[in-house]
Amino acid sequence: DALPIYRVDLKIVEDLGEEILRLKGFAQIPETLPSLNSEPTKDHVRYTLEHRLAQTLRAQGLHQAVNWNLVSSEFERKVVGDDGTRSAVRIFNPLNNELDILRTGILPALIKNVLHNVSHQIDCGGLFEVAPVFSKNLPEFSETTMLGAVLWNSTNVNWMKILEPPLFFQMKSVIEALLLEWQFK
Repeated sequence: DALPIYRVDLKIVEDLGEEILRLKGFAQIPETLPSLNSEPTKDHVRYTLEHRLAQTLRAQGLHQAVNWNLVSSEFERKVVGDDGTRSAVRIFNPLNNELDILRTGILPALIKNVLHNVSHQIDCGGLFEVAPVFSKNLPEFSETTMLGAVLWNSTNVNWMKILEPPLFFQMKSVIEALLLEWQFK
């Protein structure tokens, strides 16, 4: 009728039910799927568009990066300058000093990815990211989805002596394929 005093972890009815199941064994619970009363919903249009965009860029040989939305204000300031971080959304109680603002752009994180790759002997490549960026224009805050892409250190000569086009033309090719896929004229 009353719970033992030493069981301070049992606070609500569900805690007691969980304890009974643990003692009797979770294997005793019959496996049944919940009934669906409606059709599954379609993906949100924004998700579908971002997925299609990512597929197009991956087909062009770029790798997709996924970075934190929390970034270092010091690094952002070094990359985009004081003007770029003036409208940054500051975190009042950050977990650490390296994650003290919400990012204001995509490129600083991609540059950090390139630096990481180069420091691990990945001397050439391409990355893209589709992600939100944040700003504050008091009294409101805004979130906008952006696309960023980088290419670095094309190898112009390899053992077969086949020349690759310069990075400018490689990026131009990626942009042209993107515009063609999305039917821009």
